[in-house]
Amino acid sequence: MKPQLFFTAFLFQDDVSAEIQSLKQELAERTNARHTLKILPHITLLPPATFTEEEIIIKKQLLEEWSRQIHVFEIKLKGFGHFRKDVVFIQPEIPQEIYSHQQELVKKMQSAFPGKFPEYSHPWHPHATLAFRDLNEESFQIAIEFLRGKKIQIQTTVHSFAELKHQTIWVTETLFPLPAEKP
Repeated sequence: MKPQLFFTAFLFQDDVSAEIQSLKQELAERTNARHTLKILPHITLLPPATFTEEEIIIKKQLLEEWSRQIHVFEIKLKGFGHFRKDVVFIQPEIPQEIYSHQQELVKKMQSAFPGKFPEYSHPWHPHATLAFRDLNEESFQIAIEFLRGKKIQIQTTVHSFAELKHQTIWVTETLFPLPAEKP
């Protein structure tokens, strides 16, 4: 079997996911940026990488171990931001300890899978993407103006993270529930 493409992310509860998806749809109608509609609303923990069948087993074990080190936590989705001129997103407020846990996860994966997760020159910047890849300069400006008139203020609880697999669209392969209390 050929290597398969996966990424790891925190997923939102259904009601929050629907609200974000609706905002992505509105943005797509105004900018024609539709690429992000193929992906569930999420906050990326590990970027896409390909894995063989043997590597998938090891990765799943590492993710199961990591899931026991963190616990259910609250986040606030508050405001919008952008990278360069081709990505617009919702900015979350995440507890500081989650940043440390994410760095530990990256280090574990770098150790287990050399070359798949390169050293990053910048720290993790959690965000919920609204549009990317298919934004050009004009549609980027339309998106920024549209979001300038919007307010977002959502508080939600993160209960799990997922391993998503690419199958023309991204689908949830494995859901990892988080313990309710600190380990």
